[in-house]
Amino acid sequence: MSLDYRIVHFLMVVSLFVLLATGPSDEGRGNMTFHVDFGFVWGGALVAYVAYLVARHRVRLFDALKSPISSQIRDGFAVVRRYTLGTPYPDDVKKRSGRYNVLATYASLVLVLSFIPLTVGGVGMVFLQQGSSLYELMKILHVGGVGLIALFFLAHFFAVIHADNRPLLRAMFTNGRVPADWAREHLSAHVQENSGSDN
Repeated sequence: MSLDYRIVHFLMVVSLFVLLATGPSDEGRGNMTFHVDFGFVWGGALVAYVAYLVARHRVRLFDALKSPISSQIRDGFAVVRRYTLGTPYPDDVKKRSGRYNVLATYASLVLVLSFIPLTVGGVGMVFLQQGSSLYELMKILHVGGVGLIALFFLAHFFAVIHADNRPLLRAMFTNGRVPADWAREHLSAHVQENSGSDN
């Protein structure tokens, strides 16, 4: 994991919790003003970073979607069995294991899609008259986006605390590297693609 990835990952988690803590409430306008201003700044920074990743061809999160649907389903069930029952990965699933497993890919797709109602609703609430029916609709969209992000965090948290992923967790907070034997077991396709690297 690159240093910029680890820093942005950490800042994204902190920023989302800050936005959650300062969201619409009955606590007055101070928090709300900060929420809106910080939301625009954070959103702009996130768009800029994603554009940078795309320009540098570093977006690998959705590689699992290139596999046939039947393989994605098989891989997904294999990951669930591994996380819940400790069942070893079948050899064919292991060989397809890239930088991100298929469940991480679909969970991240939910996160990406959640930004649509989150952003549309949030921006709409800024410019519409509070209390109007359209404002309330935008509020529902915004809260719905927050709910999808919460679902992502629950899935992500479960994956993070699983014993299988402890090397990844340590890598996130240290030098960004995992042991080579762990990588060969869990990231086989990624290791083959980047042969000669132990990250």
